[in-house]
Amino acid sequence: MNKLALLSALCSPLAIAGPITQIEIENNTVLFSTSSMAPSSVACVAEDKNQLRSISLDSHSGRAMYSLLITAVAKQQAVAVTSAQDCADLAGVERVQSLRLAPNTSAGNSNARSIGLYASDGITRIGTLVDTAHYKNSAYDSGQYRWTYIDNEGGVDYKTLTISYNNADLQFEYSGCRGRQGLSTHGVPVYHHGKYIMGDKNAPFTSSADRSAQNYSCFNRQDKTSYEIIETEHPICGAGLCLVKED
Repeated sequence: MNKLALLSALCSPLAIAGPITQIEIENNTVLFSTSSMAPSSVACVAEDKNQLRSISLDSHSGRAMYSLLITAVAKQQAVAVTSAQDCADLAGVERVQSLRLAPNTSAGNSNARSIGLYASDGITRIGTLVDTAHYKNSAYDSGQYRWTYIDNEGGVDYKTLTISYNNADLQFEYSGCRGRQGLSTHGVPVYHHGKYIMGDKNAPFTSSADRSAQNYSCFNRQDKTSYEIIETEHPICGAGLCLVKED
């Protein structure tokens, strides 16, 4: 080993493993701390942030380490961290070069459970949950549910499942919101008032009116192509929304 490699190894110690006590995301950077984490001695670290460590979500390795952090929280496992000896991710916070999960031998850990993502039947397990988000547009009574997860298929990154919901944006065949109801797209399930609907690509028609997404009033407009609504199921979640629960 040359002198530079030896110096790097000596300056990048592996911290004593400990359970996670804090985790948050600032912009696109994960900040976390563990119960065994000593105050950082890296020169660039701010005094009020010396017990935090950072991981960037802009890289594959950073996202992989974030997945390990979420797994550690779910399974109550300890985490050991190797320092990168800089603050390249976020000013004032020590950057993590690598981390590993370590068995948590504290009492009570035998009851630790992971958090799973399940189909709407509550039985079919899709994967282990990494993150969940809900984006809501109240003015238009619409939005998206998003679940990030890992499963046993393996891969270089985690998987993301997104479901859009819309409780108002319907198109009608005739003025006055009469006749067949349709959507502007086809083949993509939309969660609508507790069930999935989608436009049927084999049943296009000319629509002349929309129902307002803000106050549910009807307004007439120029003709355009719509696709007749059919009921369906989501190919992964099933008849309803996916569920998050302890395994």
